[in-house]
Amino acid sequence: MVQGRISLGLMPQRRMSRNLGTSRGFTLVELLVVIGIIGLLVGLLLPAVQSARESARRTECQSNLKQISLALLNYVDTKGAFPPSYTDNNPAINSSFAASDNLPALAWSFYIMPHIENLGIFDSVMTQTSNATTNWQTSLTGWSQTVPASTVSVAQRSIKTYECPSNEKYMRPIESVPVSGTNYPVGKINYGANCGTDVTRFDGRNIGGTAVTGGIFYVNSSIKIKDIVDGMSKTVLVAERSSTPQGPTPNVSVGDCGGVACNWRLGFWIGPRLKTVSEGWHSGVNTPDIETYGNSGGFFPSRAPWNWGADWVNASPHADGLFFSSCDGSVSWLRNSVDLNVYQRLRDRRDGVEVSVSAAQ
Repeated sequence: MVQGRISLGLMPQRRMSRNLGTSRGFTLVELLVVIGIIGLLVGLLLPAVQSARESARRTECQSNLKQISLALLNYVDTKGAFPPSYTDNNPAINSSFAASDNLPALAWSFYIMPHIENLGIFDSVMTQTSNATTNWQTSLTGWSQTVPASTVSVAQRSIKTYECPSNEKYMRPIESVPVSGTNYPVGKINYGANCGTDVTRFDGRNIGGTAVTGGIFYVNSSIKIKDIVDGMSKTVLVAERSSTPQGPTPNVSVGDCGGVACNWRLGFWIGPRLKTVSEGWHSGVNTPDIETYGNSGGFFPSRAPWNWGADWVNASPHADGLFFSSCDGSVSWLRNSVDLNVYQRLRDRRDGVEVSVSAAQ
């Protein structure tokens, strides 16, 4: 009886030892299967993560545009009118290449700096341009041949409110201003002012200096609320402009930019660049740096009929369209395939035709 009890007591121990001896790890095939499953799950989740990130970027783009629009309306409350597209002491269409004839060439986006919590940058630019009495692209000591001697240093700053994170090289200045043979980095802006619809008078004036544009901004402009006769909610104020060479918009093809790949051009928040003799056909400053144009005859959202026109239009890296704000500060979505007559009416403040924003969406 005693032996039987001892034998029964040892049996579980022998079974436990036998089970421990036969345990094993994963085989190579099993590991490969697990790795494959993990890879499949990552592949399925990655597009969703990317989509969520782009959605957040789009939201920030929209929020920036709202802040800019409210800043412009605050400027109106303070000054009584919207800021000019840019200021020019000699605004004739074929003004001189000289910096002294293009003073100070500061843009609307500079003038609203105090209203987007950048008073320090505003004051710094005013100091470096001797209270806006010299061109921002030149030094305070003078002019060297046909190119500036130096560039206002604060112009190199990237301003978060002015950059949409969906764009290329977000929060990095671009090297685009030639100064004595060197390209200086300049802070960019992904939002362009509505200069209206008249492509033949793109700078907003005729030879006599009379404004002919239906937009809100042009050189030395001072558009008041009462001048927007078609309605504040029915007139474009500011819209996106891309700094991504190839946006994902499916209805924009090679043929939409004069038979070549669209090469979207961003702007500069401080103001338009001085042109040089080597740049050819037009002297003065490069107005598309801070303005955008659009009508049914040539400048369409996210496309242009000429290979040099992509920097004149509003565009975005978002699929199928772009964000724009109306003069009442509201922000809406504009389809790239919008009816071009509707688009033209939205860009004109005084054509007498009131078009609802919903027609563009």
